Amino acid sequence: MPILLLDEPLRADQLGEEHEQRLLGLSGGSGLLCPYMRHDPAARPLILVHGFRSAGDCLSGLGDIYQARPGWQVWYYLYDDQTLYVDRAGDELAALVGQLLDRTPHARPHLRIVAHSMGGIVSRCALNSLVRPDWLPPVYRLLPGEDTPVPVRGMDPESVRPYRLTAPLADRVGALDLVAIDTPWHGFLETDKRVREMVSDQASYVDLLSNSAVMDALTVPVLPGHFRIHHVEADNVAAGAAPDKVMGLGELDDVSVEALIQHLSGDADALAGHRRLHNLVDAVEDAHSFRVIQELLRLEGAGVRPARFRELWAAAVPRLAGTHESILRHPELPAILDRFLGVDPPAG
Repeated sequence: MPILLLDEPLRADQLGEEHEQRLLGLSGGSGLLCPYMRHDPAARPLILVHGFRSAGDCLSGLGDIYQARPGWQVWYYLYDDQTLYVDRAGDELAALVGQLLDRTPHARPHLRIVAHSMGGIVSRCALNSLVRPDWLPPVYRLLPGEDTPVPVRGMDPESVRPYRLTAPLADRVGALDLVAIDTPWHGFLETDKRVREMVSDQASYVDLLSNSAVMDALTVPVLPGHFRIHHVEADNVAAGAAPDKVMGLGELDDVSVEALIQHLSGDADALAGHRRLHNLVDAVEDAHSFRVIQELLRLEGAGVRPARFRELWAAAVPRLAGTHESILRHPELPAILDRFLGVDPPAG
């Protein structure tokens, strides 16, 4: 079962990959939720979740900002981001949130999560698990020469039992805000193969394919109204960099934007054959601010052009000049987080 470290706060020099791997080794590979610099159970918790091939130090700038504010407690989620299935990382985070709820002196606290890159998908998995622990059902495959399908590795009921919640916890939370920064909701690599069913070794990348079982089910659970998701995108071009593999709605080509406008206007077939775009739209439609887009499109009426759509889109999802990594150091990011997390910035 995941472990919650309460008595050993991480120092600033312990946020790198080497220390994370050492702690995960001591925990047997289970995820850890570690307080930063101090441990104040009565403070407002902010959980930071890093992405693929990364560690807590990529989020250290944000961690330092919030930890320096009175009444805040920053927590870092440490997990194996390469050789752990994404849904399992989400299940373990949800279980750790449950332990955090057990230890807080507040009834139904306001939880806040800031996640970068793949960490956004891990966090969405955790939200799903808090609402419905069995949100990702077992997937079965038929082995050569066999007549009875067997569960795909890592998706059978027995293997998930040790770390999956046994009951929903959403009602124990007063509010939960997740801010996902430059998250690849679309998934990578259009493929007609189910890689998780073919690869025997556990790995996070198999869940990041556009047609993976995780991507299929990621936005199926209906989140309660007090669970809110917010998005921030990196604008590579505005920073003078070439576009990267993470695709935001703000950087789609005109053809894709036209299809998106048709989809939002009620054309159920507009995104047919565009799996990655469909994944992205499904994720964003769950965003708390998506109703801004819907209302603006309604007011604009028919004939919205791609350039105008991008302007409308910026009203719902901020785009900051920067690369996938440098956006975390953008000077405007803390103010955006404050707004999405529902907190007042520090005076002065």
